[in-house]
Amino acid sequence: MVGVPKSSGCKTCKKRRLKCDESWPECLRCQKIGKPCPGTTSLLTFKDGRPKTAGPSAILGSEGYASTVVLPPRSKSPSKGFQTDLTILDSKWSKSGALSQKWRLKTRQECSSDLAATQHRPNSKSQVSKERAQGGSEDPSLVRITYFPAHSARYELARALVATFEVPDTGYKLTSFGKYLRDIPRFMGESPALDAAAACLANAHSNMLRNQRSSGDQVADPVLYLEALQRLQEALMEPRTGMSIYTLAATTLLGIVETLGGLREDSKYLSHAGGTTKLIEMRGPSNHFDDFALDVLRSQRGKIIISSLWTGGSCFLESEEWQSVAFLNRGLTETDLYHDKVVKHLTLLPRMLRDYRNLHSSSSATLPLDILFRLRELRSSLEILGQELEPRLHNGSIATEAPSRFGNPLVPVCWEFEDVMEAQTYSHYWSLLIIANQLFGEMTGTQDHKTICREAAHNVCKLYECSWAARPLGSFFMVISFSVAFPWVDYALQRWMVKALNELSDSGYAECCWTTEALEYFAGLMTGKREPCVPECS
Repeated sequence: MVGVPKSSGCKTCKKRRLKCDESWPECLRCQKIGKPCPGTTSLLTFKDGRPKTAGPSAILGSEGYASTVVLPPRSKSPSKGFQTDLTILDSKWSKSGALSQKWRLKTRQECSSDLAATQHRPNSKSQVSKERAQGGSEDPSLVRITYFPAHSARYELARALVATFEVPDTGYKLTSFGKYLRDIPRFMGESPALDAAAACLANAHSNMLRNQRSSGDQVADPVLYLEALQRLQEALMEPRTGMSIYTLAATTLLGIVETLGGLREDSKYLSHAGGTTKLIEMRGPSNHFDDFALDVLRSQRGKIIISSLWTGGSCFLESEEWQSVAFLNRGLTETDLYHDKVVKHLTLLPRMLRDYRNLHSSSSATLPLDILFRLRELRSSLEILGQELEPRLHNGSIATEAPSRFGNPLVPVCWEFEDVMEAQTYSHYWSLLIIANQLFGEMTGTQDHKTICREAAHNVCKLYECSWAARPLGSFFMVISFSVAFPWVDYALQRWMVKALNELSDSGYAECCWTTEALEYFAGLMTGKREPCVPECS
């Protein structure tokens, strides 16, 4: 760090319009006339050539907040109790990554009140002499200057991300997408792809809160979004960074950006979901055992299942090797454990629905029996799981049944959960009940499944007001549940479900366009009656 002083002389000489010789601590002119010299005030410009991605200790000091610089005095004659204070006037980042800061050096007379509050000072000349003779703690040959450097660009980016976690409205907190997001700020500066994706996400979230569109229907600034895509592509092309956890985290952040944009014809959500799914599978289960990578994997399990359903393939999380990692019990709460049990059943759906769709085109005589056997096992497993879930629901420990706050005559009683994740768990469980029993009934020709499906569909509708409190970001789980339950309610409830889903997804930013046809399509996709489409992966 280099400082270039620019002196303006002492105030006494400036007032008398005389040239000051800038002697330290008193100039010669003030000594001749016998007046106390206030000393000179110097302006220094410090230039730091270190890159912005230097470690926190290099920028903020060992404490992370303040650094102490020790400078020699400007003359051989030590000041009598003299100390200085250094204050930042201006800070600028250059394109090369260097930090240029302008500082002001103040004398003791100008900052005595501030210095007295931070450290001890002698009150008289005799006390000064006494402390020096006794070898005081302060070395008289040195001048100590404490300063607080300007925040780096990565610090500002990390602070912007933290702000997205602390918004007062629960429905707009990004942490609803996964606990791993709280760890993202501490990785700022480790990967250009992650930095660019984080900047794009912070911008999109800010625009969403202000109901502001950057360009057309885009929630994020197109310049930031294209920059994030370019950095991500560069990282994926580089062998050293392609399989990095930072690159994976960058893909998940861009997927959240697309989610914030709502339903649009040009939405790339499924593309990012497919890219994230492929990248996780290529990394392998052995690379997801550390805490951060495991949190990322756990948060993407739903996206992996949806991507598998959408592309018509099987889900790799179904394998024992992946289940030993994706459902690892490491510091999980009771709520997390029950949620994992339901999600583990969901991983069986993609392969089962794929085989169910291939029944008519396959010439295998054993395929129908194999599917029927798996459906029977799934129903039995869900029945056992229900024996654990139902008592928790009805004993009032996690939820209560209460009259509709909106006075809805179609759904007069609603479930009120204290934890949104509990609501997600039961929503997925009831959806699985409908799918498994509907497929089993269609293959066997029995009618006893209809009662179970209608009861589960009605329970899904009773989750509406609970998910309303977590809208829009915390209520996305209702899309699949409403789609699966849609064919099992009457026409009046179907019309209400379309309206309710639009209200849940409406952030005030993106216009929602759920229709009866859209819900019927998703219902057919989730029950093997519609062919999936294959999106291009980002």
